[in-house]
Amino acid sequence: MNTFTVISGLKEIEENAYKEKVYNIYPNPAKDYFYVLSKEDIPQYTELVLYNSSGKFVTNRPIYSREEKIHLENYPKGIYYYRIKVRDKTTQIGKLIVI
Repeated sequence: MNTFTVISGLKEIEENAYKEKVYNIYPNPAKDYFYVLSKEDIPQYTELVLYNSSGKFVTNRPIYSREEKIHLENYPKGIYYYRIKVRDKTTQIGKLIVI
C-alpha cells in the first residue's frame, strides 16, 4: 500500500524546510487546476505524487516542463499532500488545498 505518513516523514519535512524550494505550487488553494512551476530545468524522471489527507496515495504524474498545469476536476475538495520526486528521491514536499 502506497501511503504518505506525516509523522514518519517528520525528519524529511524538517530537512526540506531549510532547503530553498525549487518548485512553486500555485494557486494554493486551487479550484479547477494548479501549476507546478520550476525555477530550474526539469531533470529526467521527475514526478508529482499526490496523497489525500489520510495519507493514501491518490495519483502520480510525470513533470516534463518548467510549468505544468494539473487539472483537478476528478479530485474532491480537501487537503492533499504532495511530493516532488526525481529518480525516486523526494526533492520537495508540501500541502495543497482543493476548494
